[in-house]
Amino acid sequence: MTLVDKDIHALIQSRTLLNADDGHVGAVSYDLRTMYYAHGDGEYKDSFELVPRESVFVACEEIIHMPVNMIG
Repeated sequence: MTLVDKDIHALIQSRTLLNADDGHVGAVSYDLRTMYYAHGDGEYKDSFELVPRESVFVACEEIIHMPVNMIG
């Protein structure tokens, strides 16, 4: 399912998408804001540079409440 901007704004208004900023809504997208990055060493960082074959966990400011019957 593709959500357009009016659908995303409705999700913000219904509090399905918490801590959301209307300024981050695009025509068919929402740009999540980064809270922090967490590397395997357990450190939280404000920025992170990945090298090949490396991964990092990215926590976002927004909280998304997904219905139990929806796969995301």
